[in-house]
Amino acid sequence: IDSLYYLLWKYAWCAPSAAYESEPDISLFDHLKTTAAIATCLQESNEDKFLLVGGDISGIQNFIYKLTSPEESQKGMAQRLRGRSFYLSVMVETLVHYTINKLNLPIMNILWCGGGHFTILAPNTREVKDRIEDCESKINGWLYNKFQGELCLILVNIPIDGAAGLINFGDSLQKLNVEISKRKKRKFFKVKKERKFKLLGAVCPVCGNDFKKGADEDRICPDCKHHERIGERLPYIEYLVEIKSDKKLDADIEFEEFSIYWKLERDVSKEVLPNSVIYRINNTDFISLNVQNKNVSYGFKFFGNLVAKDENDNILTFENMQKSNEGAKFLGILRMDVDNLGAVFNIGLGKDKSISRVATISRTLDLFFSGYLNEICKKYKTLYITYSGGDDLFIVGGWEEITEVAKEISNEFKGYCCNNLGMHISGGIFICKHKFPIGRAANLAGEKLNAKAKKIENKNAISIFEKAIYWDVFDEILELSEKMIYEIKQKNLSRGFVYGLLELYQKHIREDKEELVWLPKFLYSLARNVKKQDEKGNLNLVFMEIKNKIPKLSKQIPILVSYVSLRTRRE
Repeated sequence: IDSLYYLLWKYAWCAPSAAYESEPDISLFDHLKTTAAIATCLQESNEDKFLLVGGDISGIQNFIYKLTSPEESQKGMAQRLRGRSFYLSVMVETLVHYTINKLNLPIMNILWCGGGHFTILAPNTREVKDRIEDCESKINGWLYNKFQGELCLILVNIPIDGAAGLINFGDSLQKLNVEISKRKKRKFFKVKKERKFKLLGAVCPVCGNDFKKGADEDRICPDCKHHERIGERLPYIEYLVEIKSDKKLDADIEFEEFSIYWKLERDVSKEVLPNSVIYRINNTDFISLNVQNKNVSYGFKFFGNLVAKDENDNILTFENMQKSNEGAKFLGILRMDVDNLGAVFNIGLGKDKSISRVATISRTLDLFFSGYLNEICKKYKTLYITYSGGDDLFIVGGWEEITEVAKEISNEFKGYCCNNLGMHISGGIFICKHKFPIGRAANLAGEKLNAKAKKIENKNAISIFEKAIYWDVFDEILELSEKMIYEIKQKNLSRGFVYGLLELYQKHIREDKEELVWLPKFLYSLARNVKKQDEKGNLNLVFMEIKNKIPKLSKQIPILVSYVSLRTRRE
């Protein structure tokens, strides 16, 4: 069943399910998948009633980004952050697989899973409801002990009666999300455990957790070292093997409590344990393996595994990424996510909110972030995809390439959505030195995204240098900036003129008004600092471009000045 599922995904994901329709916008794969899920439920319940089960891991953002950057652990910070993000994604997949196993459901009944969330379609029976409660109790008991209350699974279910609930699936999904939001305010309320944790001894300087230190261990806790090892191996693996076993196994990532283990492999040998699923990473040529054990399934997975490497194929450190910039030596931290996604499902689909249509959109969005993002980023030299999937991403790199790739991702996403005016993405960029706590930097990039880019009208914006602007305006600024940078390098334009623009802005321009006296001052400074004609007597096109564009971009002068000054800075 699992192998057939991935074969259908490979060959039917972009074939229409009903080509004779006027708008055949549901893929054959999603139609077959959701139909099979519905049929499974009907077989189990013998009634036209379903349960929509939603899982949400609360606390993921804080858990990933709480890493600090002490000097003694700088070397492995990039790998550690990446490994921690990957560990959590595998953990979520483990939990959803454990849940469907307990509910006796196949893989098709997982409608989607990514970004710390999953949704399952299940039969509406008393037995299934009891098993859901048992799963929640066991999982949260494990999470509570393992992570000392940092992570919690919110697992809720709502009934869907008849075909109407599946046809108006967007409404059902909205009700499910409301219930999840309510339950987030009562995390662990069913966990009957002592609400105190004894101090174990040593405190990890990286994550801040205490741990029991052995005689031969250094200051960093076992979890952080484990995540670093995972992050080191991820760029080099070709396969991810999931093994279900009641016996304890030696694996790269172990979830003994749920009898699920994961191995990271560069190659898969002929001897693979039974009850395994072999996933090929970022490659759909997945079923050509010569594995002797017949009780093995095959599949594929997409995830952002692109990293910056040096000429010796070693992963670049944050410090080396920072040094790669042509101008000022800084890191760039980029966070992006899709705007108004809830409104897309609840309003944008109009009356066409069927379960298969929602599933098609969800999977197709995830394909962009988990798969195609690698193709966008591979031409850059300093980028490190820390996380990408669902509808958001987190990338670290040299600040110059981060600004370039942010613009390209926005443009590619618009094209991916056929330039639909209702589908766009916003981003936040935070610029810092490599020793700045990376978790704090990620949070600040997120604040720029949510508190600035997401707050301007219609969103569809980027927040950088303490201001939020629309992408089309950002394109104009970068285009003009590149021409000014070239003129500065040719010594035809002084940096003093650029700083003079900022002085004019600070004296005469506000968000709500402009003192028009700044225009003659600007023109006077332009005439004194930029030649109107070149050496051959021809009109200087850069002079005219600055003259025409700066007044139109007056409110964005701080961004232009910051970008040009950093790009032309010399240490």
